[in-house]
Amino acid sequence: MKRVESETEISASPEQVWSVLTDFRKWPQWNRVMPGLEGELIEGGRVELKLAVPGRRTSWQKPRLVRVAENRELRWYDQVLHPKVFVSEHWFELEPTPNGCRVRHGERFAGWLTVFMGKKTLEKTARIFALMNRDLKQRVEDVT
Repeated sequence: MKRVESETEISASPEQVWSVLTDFRKWPQWNRVMPGLEGELIEGGRVELKLAVPGRRTSWQKPRLVRVAENRELRWYDQVLHPKVFVSEHWFELEPTPNGCRVRHGERFAGWLTVFMGKKTLEKTARIFALMNRDLKQRVEDVT
């Protein structure tokens, strides 16, 4: 299993961060990495996710929301063909801090295709997550 994790501190409450994070219609206004997310915020439901990773073609995925805990956690799961081939689990965890909210943002990867995910791929993924974290932080702090 491979994993990428990042975090950022936002000067806003978890409720304010959650409000921006779960307003899928407005993701194109602030999220350069995932500029499209469509669907209902229902645990067990599927959403359509548009990925715009710098240097790659834009693509769509249809992950399943596996955890929707208001003001605390948003998590989705996706697989290619079969779980033994490739699975990914992406998450945002919100934790209150004295000055606002800590957002833990990460993804774990499993399956035999992960043998092709070298150090450079994981480092690039970490940079992409950092970009998305900055976008989220700026959006939340601008609207609160």
